[in-house]
Amino acid sequence: MGTSTRLKGHKGPVYRCVLTADGNYVLSAGHDRSLKLWNPHKSSFIEGQGSEMKIQTAASKSQNLEWAQDKERDGLLVHSYDNVHGYEVVDVAVTHDNSRFLSCGGDKLAYLWDVKAGRVVRKLFGHEQRLNAVCLKPKDSTVAMTASYDATVRLWDLRQ
Repeated sequence: MGTSTRLKGHKGPVYRCVLTADGNYVLSAGHDRSLKLWNPHKSSFIEGQGSEMKIQTAASKSQNLEWAQDKERDGLLVHSYDNVHGYEVVDVAVTHDNSRFLSCGGDKLAYLWDVKAGRVVRKLFGHEQRLNAVCLKPKDSTVAMTASYDATVRLWDLRQ
């Protein structure tokens, strides 16, 4: 049985998770209308049961720690992006340089976020029904695409 890391923090189903371009972080999108940024390499594990539980932290996976099968490992929640989407968040895409990400959901909108600032820098609107997918142009992330239940796909020039 292999080692796994649990990313726990959403209040409800998680609809999508993606790795950043460098593979160091994970973004998850959920029914709770939030997006969460995780570092799965900085983790803790829980030893024992009941009142005998002890939480220990591993600084990075490069420490070559051996995780026993009776230990459960949790990733580190870096940031929660909340209070923007009015409905569930169903998809997320990360820019090629990891500086921004694009999210969409039931509110018919896509939001372009600045990772470090933790805020929306652009709102993409025009669909008549909820969105179900977003993606970004590989290599330079200058074009965003959104797919909707209104039977359309829209392309957005992010250079403007």
